[in-house]
Amino acid sequence: EGEILFVMGSNGSGKSTLLKTLSNLTPPLSGSISLKGKETRDYSSIDFAKKVSVLLTDKPNLNVMNVKEVISLGRFPHTSFWGSLNTKDKKIIDETIELLKLQHLTKKNYNTLSDGQKQKVLLGRTLVQNSPLIILDEPTSFLDVPRKNEFSEILKFLVEKQNKTIILSSHDWDFALKNAHSLLFLGANGHYKKGLPEDFYFNQD
Repeated sequence: EGEILFVMGSNGSGKSTLLKTLSNLTPPLSGSISLKGKETRDYSSIDFAKKVSVLLTDKPNLNVMNVKEVISLGRFPHTSFWGSLNTKDKKIIDETIELLKLQHLTKKNYNTLSDGQKQKVLLGRTLVQNSPLIILDEPTSFLDVPRKNEFSEILKFLVEKQNKTIILSSHDWDFALKNAHSLLFLGANGHYKKGLPEDFYFNQD
């Protein structure tokens, strides 16, 4: 809890497959995965979503929804059968919008946004799930340097102020070394290395 693990590796090394397996979207090729002492396959989808929120690289088509509606979707595991938002849900949504500085976009159609803005909105949808574990696949892909710096501050807030655990994949070694508490590097032929950022300063091959 309260730490960030970066998963690094070249294309095809298995980063996305690993994250999908941890996210209960792909069954393990062998063995099992436990979360809080319980195998992930034994969780109901709703109970798992309360503990783990996921942002993958897939871009959904949400052309009939505005930004606030898309972000609000993340509260689904916590709402009633009809998806009604209560006062607590609305507070979490508004706080997340403020954290991500999206107030000026709340009424804009999601599909009219830039790639970077869409990524931010989908991050908002992930964060409002309010789960203790957050899994992000290549979340900085469409971000320029100022937006990456802003994202770095968001990560810092989540782990330091909300005690979240974050696992994310990236190709950006500079960003990873500046923000990771630990790194997992996936190499060729099933080889891997896990360590602290300083263990990788001269081992980025």
